[in-house]
Amino acid sequence: MIHLYGFTHKGAPVPPVRGLDEQPLLAVEVGGVAAVVSRHAALDRAPTRAAAIRHGEVVEALRAEDAVLPVRFGERFATTDGLVAATSRLAPAIVDRLQQLRGCVELGVRVTGADLSLAAAADGTSYLRERAAALARRDELFDRLHRRLERLACASVVSPGDSFVASYLVRADAQAAFTTCVSEFGADNPQLTVVCTGPWAPYSFATFEAAV
Repeated sequence: MIHLYGFTHKGAPVPPVRGLDEQPLLAVEVGGVAAVVSRHAALDRAPTRAAAIRHGEVVEALRAEDAVLPVRFGERFATTDGLVAATSRLAPAIVDRLQQLRGCVELGVRVTGADLSLAAAADGTSYLRERAAALARRDELFDRLHRRLERLACASVVSPGDSFVASYLVRADAQAAFTTCVSEFGADNPQLTVVCTGPWAPYSFATFEAAV
């Protein structure tokens, strides 16, 4: 059984960490890229928290060595030949994606606490008007932050919802400016809770997971 952690450049160092069940990591060449895997006699079908954590630790160790296109936990193949057959057609696209990810990290931003409470309205029409105005003020704040951060990022993914939740692909040399921008926005808007997390491996920008 082959457990896949992610893809990296051919010849990139394999980090000296252990994979699931303390198995060593191996690099399998797939059309000019390296698929980082571990081999197992058997693996539990139901994921455990410890296994998911170890998978994440391997991906983060890969990120520390070189660009990595992470694969979410659970991609497994019966044999190495099965892995190569399933992923080789994606190799050119993976090479291109790794070039885009090189030198970048993922940073997450979450903003909560936008106040949508309204004073008692005289009638339903007034209530709807006031709520629409409150939503517009909230969205304007979120848009203002996103525009600032987008200028410092290579790419972004914003999740829909009442809170602002977004992931940004940021070059390592822009990380300090990015986190400063988030902190300044939080200081300017003390009524909000503004949190920046990372750096992480770029899971939100690993577009080839479903294909493998």
